[in-house]
Amino acid sequence: MSAKDESGTKGDKERTTVDPNVLLLGVDGGGTSCRARLCDFSGAVLGEAATGPANLRLGLGRSFAAVNEVAVQCLAQARLAPARLAQTVACLALAGASEPTQLAAARAHKHPFGKAIFTTDAHAACIGAHGERGGGVIVAGTGSIGWAVLNGKSHRFGGWGLPLSDEGSGAWLGAEALRRVLWAFDGRIAWTPLLRALFADFADNPHAIVRYAVSGLRTKARGARAPALPSSHRDPVARLPGERQPRPGYPPPGREDAAR
Repeated sequence: MSAKDESGTKGDKERTTVDPNVLLLGVDGGGTSCRARLCDFSGAVLGEAATGPANLRLGLGRSFAAVNEVAVQCLAQARLAPARLAQTVACLALAGASEPTQLAAARAHKHPFGKAIFTTDAHAACIGAHGERGGGVIVAGTGSIGWAVLNGKSHRFGGWGLPLSDEGSGAWLGAEALRRVLWAFDGRIAWTPLLRALFADFADNPHAIVRYAVSGLRTKARGARAPALPSSHRDPVARLPGERQPRPGYPPPGREDAAR
């Protein structure tokens, strides 16, 4: 896309030219969805698309499949052939790219773009919010992370992934809610309307919750129950998301047959 200008006289500085037909693709690949926007070199939007998760922790194949899908969808909206991906510069901002081994694997993975730049979704969000001025963002989606760019240096806070990190995220909220369902089933805390509603989603079967949680470590499932929380903001459990253990001395209510 660049070439030296050979027409100048000796001593002229090297100049860079850009192919005006180049396409620019921005991809935000998160743990629940992958979104993309395609623009021409002037910045005019040609297409937008979304599909399933593209977190690198889900595996390179799955992540790049989502990236390729949204890229082709964007081209289709612009009525352009998939072959134009070879003329596309893509910025792939992917969850999980903050881990060095996963970032290196992504950079080595074959892709259809003329050029691909890899970064984390949090870094891209920070640049999108503050540009070159520097600043910070807190991102709370399927996962959560704080990211700042100050004096050209990146600073990261959290975002190490479940089950070790990502407090306040959708996946964390869902896991915390289901943990309390199991506490109630054990008789360690009292049942609430929210907990009963969540338990009913699993046919009142604690083993179904366990299977769901295990599969959710490999999928987007961990955040799927979080949307139930805002609608139950008056529920005692929903008001205490930071209480990570049953209160000492709480009298066990006993297991109810209906909750088994």
